[in-house]
Amino acid sequence: ESLAKAVLDLCKECGLDPNLKAMGIDKKDLEENIDAIAMAAYEDQCSPANPRVPMVEDMKQIMWKAYSGN
Repeated sequence: ESLAKAVLDLCKECGLDPNLKAMGIDKKDLEENIDAIAMAAYEDQCSPANPRVPMVEDMKQIMWKAYSGN
């Protein structure tokens, strides 16, 4: 069982909706800032330590999935 699945299961058990939208992040705010956030994530010194270095577009896709919970 992956850590991500365990976290999702815990959120469900606690009645939490594990996505950015449910946490109060406004979609318009994300749209306006996603490029800067993705670039900052890409430039973070931890990114190269990933088994596969995510590119800026990858980061944006991850954030949109995190927003909606997909």
